[in-house]
Amino acid sequence: MSNQWIQGDVFLIPIDNTQVGLGQIVDVLPSELYVVIYENAWNASSPPCPQDVVGLEPLFAALTLDAKLHHGDWKIIGNVTNNLVDIKRPLSKVRISNETYIESHDGSWSRCATPDEAEQLTFRKTVAPVRLEKALRAYYGLLEKHPAYDELRYDLVVDSTSFNRKK
Repeated sequence: MSNQWIQGDVFLIPIDNTQVGLGQIVDVLPSELYVVIYENAWNASSPPCPQDVVGLEPLFAALTLDAKLHHGDWKIIGNVTNNLVDIKRPLSKVRISNETYIESHDGSWSRCATPDEAEQLTFRKTVAPVRLEKALRAYYGLLEKHPAYDELRYDLVVDSTSFNRKK
């Protein structure tokens, strides 16, 4: 993973030849990025400003890789950090030695999950950036909808504020 990405970087995602979407790097991890993709679409000839992310509700969120950024498909247009405090950080479940654990998105903490908690959480997953791009295109009707895109919905993120770190 390149170290050129910075928490808060705002980038454009092509939707089609005339529209772009907006994404943001919420966290830079050693081998992946936690990004959100916002719902709005803008005319590609007059794209949004980085500050436009402030106050927007994310549409999709995922741990992903940096390929689309690295190759310039997703162009960084600026950096905004004052909205990051409002963006949910996902919790996931992992299996360690046949036990289910809750783990923070960055791996900074984990603990045994109760059966109810394990039921609510999904297993940790990193998706290719192209899946996020396709999910956005499907949202705007340019591609067929797919269950794999629904899994990326931001409203499904179980946030660390929903669970105690200690049980």
